[in-house]
Amino acid sequence: MSEQIKKNGRVDVSSRVGLWGASLLCVVVVLWQCVAPPNIGPTYKLCRTSADCPQKKEPEMDCVLNACVVRRIQPLEPSNKEIPGPDAEKIIPEPDGSTKEPDPPERTCPVDLPNCQFCVKKTDCGFGKICKLGEDVCRSGCVNDLDCQEPGKRTCDLNAEICKECVTAKNCQFGSVCVKDKCTTCSSDAECKPDYGRDSVCVGNKCSASQCSTGADCVGKCVGEGDCLCLNNACGFCGNNGDCGVDKRCVDKKCLSECTTDAQCTALQRICWGGLCRKHAILQGNARQWSDGTFASDCAEYRFPRNVGYAAATADGLYNIKPAGVTAAFPVYCEMTYAGGGWTLVLKADGSGRTFEYKNALWTDQNTHPASNPDPDLNRTEAKLQSYWTVPVGQILLRMQETSADKIRSGIVHIGGTSIREVMSKPDNTNFAQGMGQTLWRSLVKKSNLAPECFEEGVNRRASAGSAISGVRLGFLASPSSPACKASSVVGFGLDRLTGSVVGNVWGSVETKDFGYIFVRKLLSWSPVIDDAGAKAPVVGGALESCLAYHLPPYAVTEDGAYWIKPAAQNTRKKAYCLMSRFGGGWTLAAKVDGDKKTFVYSAGIWEDKTSFGEDKLDLNSVDEAKFESFGTLAFSQIALGFRSPPAGSPERFVVVHKQANSLQSLLVGGAYSAFDYGLGKETWKSVIASATLIELAGDCVKEGFNVFGSVSNIRIGVGAGHESGQHCANNTFFARLGVGTKAESCSYKADASAGSFVIGGCWGNADNEISSVVNVLVR
Repeated sequence: MSEQIKKNGRVDVSSRVGLWGASLLCVVVVLWQCVAPPNIGPTYKLCRTSADCPQKKEPEMDCVLNACVVRRIQPLEPSNKEIPGPDAEKIIPEPDGSTKEPDPPERTCPVDLPNCQFCVKKTDCGFGKICKLGEDVCRSGCVNDLDCQEPGKRTCDLNAEICKECVTAKNCQFGSVCVKDKCTTCSSDAECKPDYGRDSVCVGNKCSASQCSTGADCVGKCVGEGDCLCLNNACGFCGNNGDCGVDKRCVDKKCLSECTTDAQCTALQRICWGGLCRKHAILQGNARQWSDGTFASDCAEYRFPRNVGYAAATADGLYNIKPAGVTAAFPVYCEMTYAGGGWTLVLKADGSGRTFEYKNALWTDQNTHPASNPDPDLNRTEAKLQSYWTVPVGQILLRMQETSADKIRSGIVHIGGTSIREVMSKPDNTNFAQGMGQTLWRSLVKKSNLAPECFEEGVNRRASAGSAISGVRLGFLASPSSPACKASSVVGFGLDRLTGSVVGNVWGSVETKDFGYIFVRKLLSWSPVIDDAGAKAPVVGGALESCLAYHLPPYAVTEDGAYWIKPAAQNTRKKAYCLMSRFGGGWTLAAKVDGDKKTFVYSAGIWEDKTSFGEDKLDLNSVDEAKFESFGTLAFSQIALGFRSPPAGSPERFVVVHKQANSLQSLLVGGAYSAFDYGLGKETWKSVIASATLIELAGDCVKEGFNVFGSVSNIRIGVGAGHESGQHCANNTFFARLGVGTKAESCSYKADASAGSFVIGGCWGNADNEISSVVNVLVR
């Protein structure tokens, strides 16, 4: 570079003019962008143009990127001049004794920043770049979290000066961990310890501090029903059997010990119920209560405990109950066997007395009868118990006992309320949600009499003017004719009459005075059925006898699926598929047959033995064949056959036949023919095959039932048909077969097809009429 334009290592701008000077100045400005200004510090003045910078003293200044800096020109060719080290002298003596400042270090753009620019502050750089002190160039990186606004990057790693999603768990939501710069859930305790401490644990995929070392540390720390356990140093409920240790099962968040006898549970002061050790109802004085000293709110909760840690109480008798809002428990009689049990006694009334006539305030007040110590037992002493206004009601059990005998007759009506007192305070002529009808009302009283027309039943029934009977609190009114409908007869409780019976039956001068009992049972606010090891089971444990037992009150389950059942003839409980939503519900799947396979062909021994297979195929949709233990153990009175036939996608079509037997196996063993209790007819059977137009059950010789055996076709459950009546019927010559467990002895395209509809092609019809089906066999 020419010495004429260099003065003491600085550019002499003021003495340069003309085109050459202007061009050179452009070169200087361009080159300046890649030379780091030396010793930029806070004393340098900010500027917009060079005029804002000091110009009358050396070194001369210029405005570059809004800062006054000393100007110099980077050599156009690489310089071999060494950059002074930290110990180099800053003042170099001249030969004449004068001194001058050393040339500033020469800097070039870093090779990895081809578009670099020099800077003095962050705002000199663009988005995503920083101006690092000491380097004075803009480059990618960060010095704080504000520099990190790129998608997915929000934290500055100060050591690496790189934007990341996270550096430690502190950058993540509490409980999460930072793995490979990403916030995520934990999968092990080890991932939690670096950021949450050595006692931290991973529970539910979240890190938390250690809460416990034993179960004793968890007392009072869990919210909800369940045994509060110390699991992985955290308090919580069990989620699987492994959380409970050896010989225990996790049922509804509780760890219960497995057992086969009560003796195994004695040390726990429990009994063995449903294979598990549970608390139970024990006698304390004359009445039962829970063995841990607590009380159920009514008889329904003793019979159907909402807490699986308790065994169901099944014995009739006195129990101490403590309904909501009551300060002290009191005894009542519990009916635990009739219609599922769980009935709480609320009132006893003598029909020959006047205590509980219609107008008595005892029907609607909150007073016991007698005023002190009402007798809660099931005897013939009149009483109104505290349960009358404290126990919720959804159903009412009405019982009448003849005064001259011990015979008790029962009936159930449905109506809801917070108590029977609230029900009896309803307006006149309130209907039951579901009544009993004339026949069942009459059945409550021996040799009862009721008029034949104008039937009315419900609560607080009032008769029209001129009637012989004025009304009844709980009962049934009838008249001899319409349209007058003047009540002349009644069955019920709390009759409105000047004299005579207040509980029983009256028609004119004929009356029956009975002793009456009123029980209530609430509609359960919790499900008495829970999930247990892959199938539903009673909340009290174990299993019910059949799917129908789950479907009937008080369980009243309507959801299809897997349930635990244990028929009387079965040694252990087994999973069964229950069809609850169709044909009245309560159907137990016994077998699944694929008509194109030979497994269930007529002659197969599987129809007559008690072997089972495919017991995990618990559905109606799978084409996998199966035979369940219920085939040989479950008593029934109805069979449902569900056919799925071509074309593909056709719905399952059912027929229901009636026959009572101890099991399907017992009905079929030996091969003896047995007719249905009543036949369905040829047209009904044909309706179950989707391709009905291709089916023709030959002739009028039709035979329905079990083990339909003939010289040409055989059917285990279904119908066979001959070509014509007479000879074919006499010889059991069935050219057509429809059902399950079929086989043709001759003339058939599908001789070994085991389920469907078949009209034998070589003898009658053609191959198009031979239609295999997948058939589900259910019993109830």
